[in-house]
Amino acid sequence: MSRLRLVFLAGFWPLCVTVALPHARGFHPALDSAGHFWMHACAVLAAASLAGLALGLRRTALAGLGLMGAALLAMAMATETGLPRHARAAPAGPGLTLLQFNTLFANRDANAVVRMIRASKADAVTLQEVTPAMRAALESLRDAYPRQLHCPGATRIGGVSVLTKLDGLEGSCAGSRLLAAALPVTVDGQSLAIVSLHLKWPWPHGQNEQVASLGRFFALQRQQLVMAGDLNAAPWSATAKRLAQASGTKIAPGYRPSWLMPELSSGLRPILGLAIDHAFAPSALRLADAHVLAGAGSDHLPVLFTFVPRDRH
Repeated sequence: MSRLRLVFLAGFWPLCVTVALPHARGFHPALDSAGHFWMHACAVLAAASLAGLALGLRRTALAGLGLMGAALLAMAMATETGLPRHARAAPAGPGLTLLQFNTLFANRDANAVVRMIRASKADAVTLQEVTPAMRAALESLRDAYPRQLHCPGATRIGGVSVLTKLDGLEGSCAGSRLLAAALPVTVDGQSLAIVSLHLKWPWPHGQNEQVASLGRFFALQRQQLVMAGDLNAAPWSATAKRLAQASGTKIAPGYRPSWLMPELSSGLRPILGLAIDHAFAPSALRLADAHVLAGAGSDHLPVLFTFVPRDRH
């Protein structure tokens, strides 16, 4: 076997293992961490498999393509991407529009955030990395969002907030290190709690322990939960699944890359971006629409979700 083929195989098989490991993401947080970049690993494996074909390693290349196909199928099933769903058009009448946005603690254009929130006309807004300066800017939205719950964080990264124009009871904070805020609202006569979340980075950081502690905070809420936040986790991750189970909700289907390194061109977001901003809703609600909005000074894009009662078609 030629040296070129040996060098190729030395890199190809570890790449195959990288693509295969996330199938076992529920067994250990380390495997879940690898799964957050599953889509990107599949793209690299596809390119490597084509290179293998060019080198005459047909069976090896086909094995790589088979692994990639199995991974893509698993991701599609987890996100319901490509599965039949209701039309995207948002319905007229009652429902819940929810805007999710990580404002970025270093955001230098708080006015852009305020303008974006106002223009969205969302019923409720969940925010992360809300610094004291950003919180002060949000006060200008009191006319549109009179109810605001701000839960400060323990670091300079900031806290989490919920803004809403809907009536409801007093809200609560999970604590400066758990970074969750819950604000009850009334939607179509139904009592819900809007929850804003900001999870820590995945393993080996404290994300796994944070999710376990958040389960106790969720249990204290008397209402069904509608949650949104920066999960620092992919939609197919074990982390997202555990959050859904702990809160009695289901993650909103779809794949929406919302984060990209600020050093890269925004045009690369659909290719290189990570889908880490998500929403969850109880079984009584279904997703009618979800799409990213234009940026507002953050490395995240805002995501606007529209939920309607499950029995409405």
